[in-house]
Amino acid sequence: MGDLHEKEMEIQRNIRSALFYPGLVVGELGLAIGVILKFVFPRFVQIFAGFSADLPAPTVALIRLSNAFDRYGWLLPPLVVAVFTGYRLARRRPLFALAADRIKLRIPLMGPVFQKIHLSRFSHLLANLTAAGIPLVAALRLGADTLDNCWLRRDAVALREGVEQGKSIAIAMTDLAAFPPVCREMIAVGEESGRLVETLRRVSEYYDRQVDFAIKNLTVAIEPILLLVLGVVVLFVALAVFLPMWNLMGAIKG
Repeated sequence: MGDLHEKEMEIQRNIRSALFYPGLVVGELGLAIGVILKFVFPRFVQIFAGFSADLPAPTVALIRLSNAFDRYGWLLPPLVVAVFTGYRLARRRPLFALAADRIKLRIPLMGPVFQKIHLSRFSHLLANLTAAGIPLVAALRLGADTLDNCWLRRDAVALREGVEQGKSIAIAMTDLAAFPPVCREMIAVGEESGRLVETLRRVSEYYDRQVDFAIKNLTVAIEPILLLVLGVVVLFVALAVFLPMWNLMGAIKG
């Protein structure tokens, strides 16, 4: 159990390290947008107000966004608190918690990492418990209790119920989406060879390697997306500011 806890702490540190730079960029981008909308762009609006020609669409859109931010920006902090509180309260409803945790596993890039972390934890604990002589059904019950994702826990409970009915672990996993085919195939081989504990440890090690690989490539995968978003924002603001000026200069020269 100590090794499992240490492993999970290391995974959490690696995830925080991988997400630190993207989170910093997103935070700075949000702060920059707020400063532009609140303090910088309103000064240009005063200049644009004297234009007799129609303003370009990006400028009109940014003016409306700036006005909305100026009027309702103070609502953002209480709105965030309200959404967070509402989410915590809604999770008390089993159906909402099940749907929310299913969506969490579908988040691009991070969802598969979450699922692999849970599968590694589940198989590692199951191997240790069965190696200690605990009956398989009881080990499956304890393993399911360690999963804090409701959707994965539901399938783990269904797995235990299938084993209670006399099915093998691999067969009981057949219709459970929480357990990928590679997991079922590895466990099927272990059951047929009578080396279930060793196979469960190999499954845990397999998902540990998958998690390490995914975390190492997380920043590499996120950086192009951040650069694209940053480029779109910069281009939009630049067009909103400079298009009216170019139009005015063209009108003066004409």
